[in-house]
Amino acid sequence: MTEKNRTATATASMSLRKYGLRVILCVLVIGALGYFALPPLVQSTLVEKLSEALHRPVTVDSISINPYALSLQVVGLAIQEKGGGEKVLGFDRLYVNVESTSLWRGGPVISELKLEGPALKVVRLPDGRFNFSDLIDEWMGKPESNDPVSLFSLNNIQITGGRLEFDDQANGGKHLIDEINIALPFISSLPQATEIYVEPAFSASIDGSPLLVQGRSKPFAKSIDSELAFDFRDVQLGRYIAYVPIRLPIQVVSGALDSDLKLVFSPTGRPAFDRWSRRQCRHSGSERPGFFRFTTAVPEAHRRSAWVSGSDQSKLRDR
Repeated sequence: MTEKNRTATATASMSLRKYGLRVILCVLVIGALGYFALPPLVQSTLVEKLSEALHRPVTVDSISINPYALSLQVVGLAIQEKGGGEKVLGFDRLYVNVESTSLWRGGPVISELKLEGPALKVVRLPDGRFNFSDLIDEWMGKPESNDPVSLFSLNNIQITGGRLEFDDQANGGKHLIDEINIALPFISSLPQATEIYVEPAFSASIDGSPLLVQGRSKPFAKSIDSELAFDFRDVQLGRYIAYVPIRLPIQVVSGALDSDLKLVFSPTGRPAFDRWSRRQCRHSGSERPGFFRFTTAVPEAHRRSAWVSGSDQSKLRDR
């Protein structure tokens, strides 16, 4: 090897080392920014923007970012009542993992989304309004948008330990839906995914009564084919009679409802632009998907019950 070749090789080796050091330095800078600089900036921005949009105090315990895994974790978000005070909305932990394919897929692609301990408190005031009615009035006053659905893909969606508390000050009652769990494999508006069935699952406890809902749907396809299966046991109807919008001819003292019902929604052949105007709904279930037990204050109807078969809803029998 001549002296000239040795010099060229040494120069190339030094250049390669320089590029390598630059890449390593760049990776370290990105890591330092992601781990240390960005979280407090994102946290302060999130708190400021949410407080401004909701007109309510917002707090966040911590935010962490992994720039190498493209993941974000938010811990302890809490939204208080207007003017401060009791917490009305929040969660224990939110984890989001973004895929790098979002750069060329035309929209965000979330490979995993976990929400732990979401909690919501709804208060119906004596005048019939709710503790969030001001937000509804504000959002309903905004002009409608005709923009197309944005492209996105959410995968491996898991919501666990949810809680919904309803304080009805107008009727003097309180209700609780807890143990809320939702599993959703994916939901996507990307063109290649619109014809794939989404199969969600939902379970909860409504005032102590278990509820399970399972289904499958194409939410962004032209047909929007959907199926829903409801399974709930011993739902105490007497607690919800006050919310019936019409006056009943009887006074319900107590009641319970069991159901194992499946609903299937499908189009009737009308063009896609008119897909909501004509749709078919089929139902099926076990021999007694709906079972009603009730007692009334009317002496001659005291301790009567009835059941309706899902295969023939025209049947109504007194027992």
